[in-house]
Amino acid sequence: METISRSQFRVKLIFSRTLYSQSVASVTMGSLAAFLRSSGQQTDLCLLDKEMLHGTEVVLENNDQRDIVIAKPNFKDFRAMLPYLERLKTSGLVQRVFLCGPFARLNAKGLMSRLVWLDGIFVDQPEASVAGLLSTMSEDLMSWDFQSPGSISRNPTTGVVGVYRPIRKLIPLSELPFPARDVEVKEKVSFVNVEASRGCLFDCSFCHIPLMSNVAVKSLSVNIRDPKLVVDEIERLNKEMGKTLFIFNDNCFWSTEKDDARILCFCEEVAKRKLDVHFYVYLKGEPFIGDEIIRALVGTGLVRVFLGVENSVKSTLTTYRKKIQPNLYETVKAKLDALGVNVHIGFIAIEPHSSLEDVLSNVEYLYSIGKLFRLGVILEPVRIVPGTNLHKQLIGEGLMSSVLDYDEITYGYKFIHEEVGCLLREWKKMFEGHLKDVAYRFEYYSTTGELLKVLAGRFDSALASFIKDHYVVFNAKKLHGMNILLEYFRTSIESARTGEVHLVGDVDHNQQFVDEFIRIAEDLAVLHKGLVSVIGQNGGDRIVREVYTCQSA
Repeated sequence: METISRSQFRVKLIFSRTLYSQSVASVTMGSLAAFLRSSGQQTDLCLLDKEMLHGTEVVLENNDQRDIVIAKPNFKDFRAMLPYLERLKTSGLVQRVFLCGPFARLNAKGLMSRLVWLDGIFVDQPEASVAGLLSTMSEDLMSWDFQSPGSISRNPTTGVVGVYRPIRKLIPLSELPFPARDVEVKEKVSFVNVEASRGCLFDCSFCHIPLMSNVAVKSLSVNIRDPKLVVDEIERLNKEMGKTLFIFNDNCFWSTEKDDARILCFCEEVAKRKLDVHFYVYLKGEPFIGDEIIRALVGTGLVRVFLGVENSVKSTLTTYRKKIQPNLYETVKAKLDALGVNVHIGFIAIEPHSSLEDVLSNVEYLYSIGKLFRLGVILEPVRIVPGTNLHKQLIGEGLMSSVLDYDEITYGYKFIHEEVGCLLREWKKMFEGHLKDVAYRFEYYSTTGELLKVLAGRFDSALASFIKDHYVVFNAKKLHGMNILLEYFRTSIESARTGEVHLVGDVDHNQQFVDEFIRIAEDLAVLHKGLVSVIGQNGGDRIVREVYTCQSA
């Protein structure tokens, strides 16, 4: 089979935003782009942002109808992305379409079966599996190794889908080039996503990460980049692009004491090079990182921790396979507060076994720790990923069908307590159907207001003193909002308990709450703008730039 020179076709890497709290770019796709380019492959990074009117023009730039598209749909955008990719393929604007990423891998069988226009899915490490297949591509793009390791693909002539064969060996993260930053260089923000490792040693029942490695030995399932190389990339992004805040996308930045030496090396390198940078990391609640290591990270520039708290109910934590002791958040927060580090929690308030009492417990817990403004964690119940332990458990309990496909499985379960499902539906009607951006912005301003206060207190004592009174007013308004939310949630749960759940999402019935919540959200927006303005006008420009830009959900 005569293969084509990589310079004779282009690869379009298509992705969309996944988190509004981070850079719009994808580190995974940036890494894949850099790896392909290092071998001479013409490769474009193509962001599909719903705010952009010209997304298709980006994809078709430099197009000669011989492009190969590799797209990374996610659990939130696949319903929009897959039809878009089908139109590109069936209209002849591109010749081949492949998928990659967790969503595609975990739903590979259903996607390949139903989407007859789809050429294949890269299952294993993207860099290794994509490069391997492309190296076998024929000149007319009609043939390649249909059993190329790490992928599943369809013969375009016969329609037959090849057999999956795993790649023999992962490419160590330290041997991969730094991700391409085509998208980040255009972002008018000071933050950027980076990674020091891939994979996770733990086995939370709802998480897709344990399914993403073919390595049988858990201790080998984390792919780690040399900490000096991590600092090399940070230094480059800092000096060449002016980035000052680095958001580590590692599934768990620290897992066990075996990570201590690596992280201390990272801290020593940042200090040795006198880099003035800040960063965020993801951490498990238990085990929690040791005091010496957290202090070293703070001294290096750690300003925020994403902490997995997950739930307040013991039985739910058992379902999630999370070993979290009571008062964990309070203990960790007290430790991090003393170090000037903001805490942002991971929390999943509702799952198929939840009772009304469980939901109430979670609402009141969030209120007690000052996080009831996190409406997103209340409105989105646990997401089911195929193949996870939770998925298998729900099938075994008869709460979920075993034949649900990729477009049904995510929330395709029944609730043991039907009233909980009804309550959730009415809450969504209220906050996502009626209040919409009002609810999102209340959460956004509450979240970033806390972060602004922490950053000001950490790096400029004079500024912290100056904004103190401004923040007191802002925080009082936030607390007012949480108070009326608590009352609404409590009343809603009681309505569900007494068989009147239909009243929960009724705007007319809840008009007083709706009107007051809108007023509070509008007031909070003004106070937040004032807080940002005062910080910016008094030497805190960097702090403002490092707080992510407000986007509508």
